[in-house]
Amino acid sequence: MLKIVFMNKEIEFKTFEVKKDEWSSSRFVSETFTNNLEQDQVLLKIDRFALTTNNITYCAAGDMFGYWGFFPAEEGFGRVPVMGYADVAASNHQDVQVGERLWGFYPMSNYLVIKAGRVSQSNFFDVSEHRQQYAPIYSQYLRALANPYYEPAREDHDLLLRGLYLTSWLVEDFMFDNETFGADSYLITSASSKTSIALGFAPESIEATFSKLLNGQAPPSEGYILSA
Repeated sequence: MLKIVFMNKEIEFKTFEVKKDEWSSSRFVSETFTNNLEQDQVLLKIDRFALTTNNITYCAAGDMFGYWGFFPAEEGFGRVPVMGYADVAASNHQDVQVGERLWGFYPMSNYLVIKAGRVSQSNFFDVSEHRQQYAPIYSQYLRALANPYYEPAREDHDLLLRGLYLTSWLVEDFMFDNETFGADSYLITSASSKTSIALGFAPESIEATFSKLLNGQAPPSEGYILSA
């Protein structure tokens, strides 16, 4: 059953874009949506998102790792992916309800239309054709109320740290699965400070045994890192 909350009203989508080869050159693009959702499509109203240096990495590696392909734009321009929260404003999928709050990747925009699929109690995925070639982690939308640790008051912290902690967890899990390749210490560089801090924490949190954690962080953060 189609569920629309903006009856008889057109919606203006406003999306921030940058030039792929000159990020300081940007623009806002406006599009009109008429509430015509196809089967299984869902309209998301983006509420908030985080903007960090990690998003600059998405720009720098946009073509290499496909970040520009998450949300296609006119040739020469790109839509920078961000981690954020959105609410379901309208749904033409029987298992996705209006009002649900979702964590996931979005463009810097006020709305996004996705095609919901692989729906479970905890999440679902955007199965639109243009997102099929990318890792599923970038196309999943997590249902906030299905997360036992979700706290509305901590959403800002969640947006800033959650994605990078996930990266740290995956690195640690890779090392754990391979028995740390016989090593008894880590040398952690700081391509991302938050990722490095979280990776330093992860082995302790699962009682992994390393005789030493060394961090190649820049001097201003060294004391903090080594005391963490």
